[in-house]
Amino acid sequence: MATLASLNPRSSQTTFQKGRRYTGPRVHLVVSNDTVLIWAAFKDAEQAGLKPGQRVNRIDGKPALDWLKQQSEALQERGFSFSTPHQALYAACHWGLADWEGIEITFEVTTAASEEPTIKRQRNGGPNFAPIVPIFPPENLQTVGRQSYGQSADGYCYIHLRDIPGNLPQQLDQILK
Repeated sequence: MATLASLNPRSSQTTFQKGRRYTGPRVHLVVSNDTVLIWAAFKDAEQAGLKPGQRVNRIDGKPALDWLKQQSEALQERGFSFSTPHQALYAACHWGLADWEGIEITFEVTTAASEEPTIKRQRNGGPNFAPIVPIFPPENLQTVGRQSYGQSADGYCYIHLRDIPGNLPQQLDQILK
């Protein structure tokens, strides 16, 4: 089974023991067809110029989609299992961005004004490399504990499990009433 430290190919007990956190650059990405976009930018990442909706052209000098595919393969090599290539790519848009605190990552983006800046970030975001919410949750979600639920526009049941508490069966009973 993969562990937090195994997410990083350069991880070692020595590095971990020096007190460095495994963290992200405070952005989440999403892939639409073959286009990589910024889905969310937090605090200083947004202040640095990374904005939701911007197209990401390159990451660390490589075409963004190729870079993400490489990260999804690396996650799988370290023991993570995904049911589809799409799910692996989604994971790379979050976990694949993580590294040891202070390690730089470079984004080349296209802004809404068609400018193409290069923005360098040091990873400093705490545990924010884990996806926080679905990209397009249904409207009017309700919650039970940390779980959210509702109905999609097409009438399908939607449940987002944020954790697995001891009373999850009771929470699901309440959700499914």
